[in-house]
Amino acid sequence: MTRARLCAVLAVAGALAGARGAQADTVPVAIEFQTYSPSPVHVLVGDTVMWTNTSLRNHTVTDATLGIDSPTIFPHAMFSWRFAQTGTYPYYCRLHAFMGGQVQVDPVLLSAPARVVAARQPLTLTGRAQAGVRAVAIEGDSGHGFATLTTVPAGSDGRFSAVVRPQVTTTFRATAGADHSPSIRITAVDRHVAVTARAGSRGRTTITARVTPAARGLPVLIEAYLRNRFGWWPLERVATDRHGQARWTTALGGRTRLRAVLVERDGWTPETVSPVVLAGRR
Repeated sequence: MTRARLCAVLAVAGALAGARGAQADTVPVAIEFQTYSPSPVHVLVGDTVMWTNTSLRNHTVTDATLGIDSPTIFPHAMFSWRFAQTGTYPYYCRLHAFMGGQVQVDPVLLSAPARVVAARQPLTLTGRAQAGVRAVAIEGDSGHGFATLTTVPAGSDGRFSAVVRPQVTTTFRATAGADHSPSIRITAVDRHVAVTARAGSRGRTTITARVTPAARGLPVLIEAYLRNRFGWWPLERVATDRHGQARWTTALGGRTRLRAVLVERDGWTPETVSPVVLAGRR
């Protein structure tokens, strides 16, 4: 069998498991050299996952739960499978057992164009529900449990949208009857950060980040734009004092672009970024 014909066979093999619904989507997953990406992947009941081998070696998609066991997927070839029931389905590569992925099949899906937004600004949430659903409730949890914020209609294709205005960091989910989507966390930022740099003696520079409204213990990353690292790179993590200020003194090798990034308590997830300043010797 020629490779072109094999690609065509693999592309339809899983789809023969059943007919697609009107609102079903095809969700792509790349088979890389030693990983599946993305993983886990969230799909709606009735969706088809299409795996494409983007690497230079052969792979498979194998799952004992559903009986998925693809033929060898050559480079640039594809394999698809339609998921008809909710659940979590792990899979692996028969040729490289250390490679694993996961498909999460849900009755409702919810997504947002951004995960960090300015407080009280409108944000459009979109999603899809399985066939037969006519209305979806949008629920939010800002620290006191989920509560219904609004109810929106679902179209004949199951798609819906809703506008929310989170005042604080909130976890959202969509609910249809007893079913609900995986939750998404939206960080609502009501703080601003600025950075200044002042040259001192012996070639050292004092960098000061200021966060407003002020609060003690807010984590701030001082970053520099480094060409040899192809972009912004963290230099130091500092914490604000009760005045909302954090200082760091260092020796810069030359003229350097700096910025301060206010991050969440995990120390890495960005909330807001300062304007860029130039520091160091000319």
